[in-house]
Amino acid sequence: MKTRLLLTRKGCPFCRQMVSVINKLNLDLPLDKRIKIIDAWEWEEFGVDNLPILKKLNKDGLAEGFPFLIIDGVIIEPAPGKEQLNILLKTFLKDDILY
Repeated sequence: MKTRLLLTRKGCPFCRQMVSVINKLNLDLPLDKRIKIIDAWEWEEFGVDNLPILKKLNKDGLAEGFPFLIIDGVIIEPAPGKEQLNILLKTFLKDDILY
């Protein structure tokens, strides 16, 4: 199984942008290859320890902030706009997209 996840935070405009693009892209991906979106607002705002993946990322030194997108071991930083992010993800995942 491949690791594909997006960690977001409430109120983050870059997170909203990425979620919008990824929700549309997930419709074209097989169920087992979709990007899982995790809202980490409880951890960020209240320190609620309800997401074990955050412990793992902190331990590995990968807790860089939000949005945090990792696809198959590659960390992808937010793109300047929705169109660029869409092109980047479609190019990166071209072998998995169902047309």
